[in-house]
Amino acid sequence: MSLYIKPNTPRTNATAHANEEGLVITLSNGINIQWNKCKIHKTIIYDNGNYIIQYGDEAIEKFETDDKNIIVSLQKTHPNSGFIVPKKSFLFKSATGFVLIILFLIIFLVGFYTIGLDLIARGVASAMPVSTEENIGQSLFENTVAQNNINVEKSKLLNAFFKELNYPSDYHIQLTYIDSNLVNAFALPGGHLVVMGGIIKQMQSYEELAALIGHELTHINGKHVTRSLVRTTGAYILISAVIGDVTGVAAVLAENADALRSLQFSRDLETEADEKGLELMRKSNINSTGMLKLFERLEKAAEQTKSEFLSTHPTTEKRIEHIKSLIANSKPTESDKKRTNLQKLFDQIKSSQ
Repeated sequence: MSLYIKPNTPRTNATAHANEEGLVITLSNGINIQWNKCKIHKTIIYDNGNYIIQYGDEAIEKFETDDKNIIVSLQKTHPNSGFIVPKKSFLFKSATGFVLIILFLIIFLVGFYTIGLDLIARGVASAMPVSTEENIGQSLFENTVAQNNINVEKSKLLNAFFKELNYPSDYHIQLTYIDSNLVNAFALPGGHLVVMGGIIKQMQSYEELAALIGHELTHINGKHVTRSLVRTTGAYILISAVIGDVTGVAAVLAENADALRSLQFSRDLETEADEKGLELMRKSNINSTGMLKLFERLEKAAEQTKSEFLSTHPTTEKRIEHIKSLIANSKPTESDKKRTNLQKLFDQIKSSQ
């Protein structure tokens, strides 16, 4: 079975064959899509019996197939292009490794389920390949976010804003703007970051938006989202994730999709997201007081309207004081200098609010 996957669109059955220009993908409706070999990612991901070919720099398209002949044909047609399929690590390749890990998890869960669940969730999330996180995140996106009123133009502006921030990440980050009065923003495993219109309405500066994105990006980069989801959905998903059962993982998470908006992070993870979010801002020469203003403004707004963001990212006096101390003790940067492009994009995002 083969699928063509494009951001913000349903997955489509497809076939593919290599040609001199690169790869031709034929959709189930007969439409052909030509991929240029120069934009095809050199590393072909192998995950759970499927090969994943990726294409493009920003809105990455994917072709997923269990047909090895397509991969072989691509490599033979373009022998000098360097297309490779890396070997999987022992942990996810060896059947013996599977059995040992599963036995360990069962024994540990029986004896120390409550105490050890967070530790196990951290271990599973750390060992989980990026491609698995991306598949889970995409499945969750299609089952939850895609059903909302997505504002395509403002989503493009958000992604342009993120690109201008130059925040580093090992994930392909895709921001989505939802037309909604809900005051919320949340991240999905593997790179999706969702922003509701209600939280944008509360902001008065681009530094606050930069702070929000830096905070949520840290949850993605640090695998906080994956850890918290694994912990929330319990032992079944732990075992499924370790043995590489992406379908089983995605099914469990999809059934618990409504919990995404109310997913709470531990105090330690929230502190880490605050600290590393501030570090991202400083390295990009953005005034870090934007983080402080964001939380103070949202806390004040919560007195008049329900804030889903604060219910999942609770502010406390101690947390606000910690942010103040981090800002006070940080080395001075050029952050007082206005970033014209960020200001312009922020104004466009805020327009028609």
